[in-house]
Amino acid sequence: MIGKSYDGTLANGVAATGVKGLKTIVPISAISSWYDYDRSQGIPFSYNYPSGLSELVEQNRTRQVNCSAINSRMDQEDADETGKYTKFWSQRDYREDPPPSASKVTASVFVLHGLQDTNVKTVNFGRWYDLMKKNDIVTKLWLSRLGHVDPFDYRRAKWVHTLHRWFDNQLMGIKNGILDQPAVDVEATPGHWVTSNTWPVSDNDQKMTFHSDGSLTTGGADNGTGKFVNSPNQSESTAVAKGNNPNRLLYVTGTLKDDVRLSGEPTVKLTITPKDVTTGQVGIALVDYGSAVRVPDGEGNRTLADETCWGESTSYDDACYRRSVEATTTTPLQVMARGWARLKGDQANTLTVDLAYYDVVIPKGHQIGLAIFGASPNWLVTLDNGATDYSVDLAKSALTLPIVGNLSLAGNAGDMSQMPTARAVAAAIPVPPAPGIRLPF
Repeated sequence: MIGKSYDGTLANGVAATGVKGLKTIVPISAISSWYDYDRSQGIPFSYNYPSGLSELVEQNRTRQVNCSAINSRMDQEDADETGKYTKFWSQRDYREDPPPSASKVTASVFVLHGLQDTNVKTVNFGRWYDLMKKNDIVTKLWLSRLGHVDPFDYRRAKWVHTLHRWFDNQLMGIKNGILDQPAVDVEATPGHWVTSNTWPVSDNDQKMTFHSDGSLTTGGADNGTGKFVNSPNQSESTAVAKGNNPNRLLYVTGTLKDDVRLSGEPTVKLTITPKDVTTGQVGIALVDYGSAVRVPDGEGNRTLADETCWGESTSYDDACYRRSVEATTTTPLQVMARGWARLKGDQANTLTVDLAYYDVVIPKGHQIGLAIFGASPNWLVTLDNGATDYSVDLAKSALTLPIVGNLSLAGNAGDMSQMPTARAVAAAIPVPPAPGIRLPF
């Protein structure tokens, strides 16, 4: 089974039943847990998503079927009000027991995903791939710098050749050497691919601490308290820009002395208290500050006028397709990974916020920054609509970065003098569509 997005999700789901006869799956930009597609640690990206998607799909049916009762039941069972992981979501989770679950997979798995996919976020491939390796499943992995994009539109010739070799080996048993080559291909910077036998390749989880002067270092914890006021309308570009901003906390390293590669899932441990509100929320943005040629957020590719042809054309089926290239541009920063979580109001919440699975090389001379704020109206529903006071216990909070190699960020002091202004950031970060019915297609 092979397919992109919803079709790749079907492949994951079928493999998770352990059905006999399924030899291999190739999930491209695919969902492995509908809970992780629809929400982030208790905060929905939109309300009533399952029924909304169902109603949208129903519009295109030739034979009309009244699904209103089923859709209404899904609204009652989806736990949007609490954000909890319930039986409703476990039935739509292909990773965890009870089945369908990753423990039932016997087919080999060739995973492909865009590291900047903000539709099917990278947690969906990351945790799925972790379980495949844990269960000794034969795997292959490609990670591009693009968004929700098929490999035929970014690495066409190599993709067709590799896919045929994969199917020849896995379906026909032909010994063509594909399993003897590196199992993982990662586009660490635009147009530059690196290979490895496993992923992630980080071997140096480095703990970074927050300090009252705004610095992010490997030094000892600060005993101070960070405070900000939730702004329910604050954009992400405002939250990560230079300047005094009472609606966020921002911590940055000094300029990096070496290129730094991150590979894996960064995490942020927080002890955070929202005051005078029943339910709070926290947003996190991990940022690469520094000018560079990058693939911007969004799909990240551009379709050209000329075509390449694959296979034979017929009178009713043209085998030629327009070429597609990465739409790179120079930007002053890039948000590398994001994470959000629901909080209990009027009490200290100690939790770990999981950021996106990621892989990137941050150039020497850049800075790494972390912004902490409340509501993220561009991305998900707003649980705290007020100008609510939040405090972070710095001594009990830290960022963990999955660094490749024996590099240390120790000794770097925070320096915000070279950071981009709000106007420059707004131009570099496309505003995502308002939360609503996102199509996993």
